Amino acid sequence: MWQWAKLNTFRKQMFVVYTSMMLVILLTVGIYINVQVSELLQTNAEKHMNNTAVQSIANVELLMQQIDTFSSQVATNALVQTMMQDDYSGIEASFDQLQLLQQEVRKLEAYQVGIRAIEIYTLDHESYLPISNERLNERYSQSLITLSNLAQGKLVWTNYSERFGNSIVTIRNIRLMNQSFQHVGYLVVHVDPSLFDLSSVADMEQSENQDFLWLTDQLGNVIFTNASAAVTLPEATGDMDVVEINERSYFNVKRSIAMADWELSIMTPVTKATEGLALLRSTIIISLIVSSILFLILSFFIADRISRPILKLIRAMRGARLGGGGLKHIDETSNSIEINELNNTYNQMVDSLQALIQVVYEKEILQSQTELKALQAQINPHFLFNTLEAFYWELEENGQSELAEVIVAMSGVFRYVITKQDSDQWVTIGAELEHAERYLLIMKMRLMDRFEWEIDCADEYKTIPIPKLMIQPIIENAIEHGIERSLQRGKLSIHVSSNSAQQLVITVKDNGPGFSSEQLHRVTHELTQGSLQVGATQDKHLGVGLKNTHQRLKLSFGEKTEGLSIKSSQQGTEVSFHIPVQSRGMN
Repeated sequence: MWQWAKLNTFRKQMFVVYTSMMLVILLTVGIYINVQVSELLQTNAEKHMNNTAVQSIANVELLMQQIDTFSSQVATNALVQTMMQDDYSGIEASFDQLQLLQQEVRKLEAYQVGIRAIEIYTLDHESYLPISNERLNERYSQSLITLSNLAQGKLVWTNYSERFGNSIVTIRNIRLMNQSFQHVGYLVVHVDPSLFDLSSVADMEQSENQDFLWLTDQLGNVIFTNASAAVTLPEATGDMDVVEINERSYFNVKRSIAMADWELSIMTPVTKATEGLALLRSTIIISLIVSSILFLILSFFIADRISRPILKLIRAMRGARLGGGGLKHIDETSNSIEINELNNTYNQMVDSLQALIQVVYEKEILQSQTELKALQAQINPHFLFNTLEAFYWELEENGQSELAEVIVAMSGVFRYVITKQDSDQWVTIGAELEHAERYLLIMKMRLMDRFEWEIDCADEYKTIPIPKLMIQPIIENAIEHGIERSLQRGKLSIHVSSNSAQQLVITVKDNGPGFSSEQLHRVTHELTQGSLQVGATQDKHLGVGLKNTHQRLKLSFGEKTEGLSIKSSQQGTEVSFHIPVQSRGMN
């Protein structure tokens, strides 16, 4: 378990990253959905309460309009208009007229529900209906009379009053229709509060999620409510508030009724508005858990699917051992382009390493063959050098200085060839030319006056590195197959220069008889054929040294050189090769 806590593998890191991203996304989506749904439920609750308020207010205003229409019919009744006009003209109403007025009003009252009493007063506040001695200003407050006068004939709704039998008192002026609406009296209508029964709108069923509705007058007296006595109306600002009633939270909305300056208050339990939220939260939590488990499994599967080919590649690279058959191809394919590209790159690297091993192996063989060709046998260096030195001193004592010089040259040749630091030794061009000159001095001892040579190389080129024993095999081939077969005086020239491509050009030219076109074609073909095979047959016109030199150039410089180039005619043969000026450092 502790090993899993260390995020030290690609698979673990992918697993943790994918899982973390999934959890963040799921939590963000869950929180967003929860917030949006909560707002939606609250908005729906507000819409529900607003709809209830609009419907309730519409019902109340409709009932008020009916009372207003009824009172207007009473005030404009012909009998009422006649009696009020007579009173305004100073004619006092008789008892029979008052009886007749009472009967007329009762007829009108029979067609309107919710009316408890109708009262008619003259302009001097005398009572026509009911027939009594109690005056208007004695029965009602002056403020009510003033409100009626200010309304100019409109119905004025006052507050709920227990004094008048728990009625709602309304009042309006009586105005003469045929005298420019002259104010001549007052009409008072007592309305039964039960008229404003909003049971059809309010939820009357007693339950935990019951909506509460209050209709109150301007003094706060309750005209209608569906709440029990234990529930009191809380204060509200008019917007949607959250209030506490009996340790329960309610949304509270307050609306005004303009016709009577009344107020309608509606309260809806918060739990009712958010009853679907708990189910939604449970669903979101369950979905998060299930999604997390599925995504964990999927993340592990994806991480394992991606990391498994990489692990196989790592095991294949760990198992690679040079010389032990460890460099093997990975033949498995994957659905992923990147993994396939990685396997292909590894396989290409294996091919390159195997080719490099083959190149190094061939270079070792060529180097050994070149040195063996120069030595011709296994010679003890110390014995050979001591013997040559004894010859040199003996010849000097006998006055044979020319022969002693040849012995010194031979000693230098053997030292140059035999003494080595490793199988891939590099020298400077200057050292290689000095070795070539010593070799030519020995050849002149054999050819006498039939042979001469020249070496042309600027000092700036003498420090450039070159593989050891590159020039001598070419010189040897030129003497053996060119100068020795010529009947004229032999001449060999070695020229070192540079070309426009910043390459060093080394040319060995002789004046021998040259090759025929058929021989030149065969020689060129053997130089350009594949890698040198140990033990392969050798053409009599092409020594192993020349062929090895060509192969060593290709192995040492690769595509930077084209190897040996041979040009031949009856006037002689020219062998040259190109090497980069900055080829490599000295070992």
